Amino acid sequence: MNYLLLLILLAVVFFYLKNRGGDAVSMEELEQALADKKTVVDVRSWEEYKSGHIPGAISLPVQDLEKRAKRKLGNFDNEIYLYCQSGARSRRGKQILENMGYQKVKNFGAISTWTKKLEK
Repeated sequence: MNYLLLLILLAVVFFYLKNRGGDAVSMEELEQALADKKTVVDVRSWEEYKSGHIPGAISLPVQDLEKRAKRKLGNFDNEIYLYCQSGARSRRGKQILENMGYQKVKNFGAISTWTKKLEK
């Protein structure tokens, strides 16, 4: 019986990690998105963005998404990749954008997942 509980717990943890934040993407997928000129958005504050961000990302703080998304992000069919400090704001941003009608929003999660040099 204990083995069954352990297997269930491991399956739940695996599912959670595999699906963190919904459409979580790998660093390789984000690098390809940047190379393909897809929109990558840092949803942290402007100050956090200035302290170091993923090269090619634009700043659009999560609290400004609803009022500035259409002007900054364009078409509802554009692929959009979000990230923040821990993954919480990018998950919230993904929900906001999807509620607005954006169809292809992906969550990279935490900036710490990016292992290459940041831009200032």
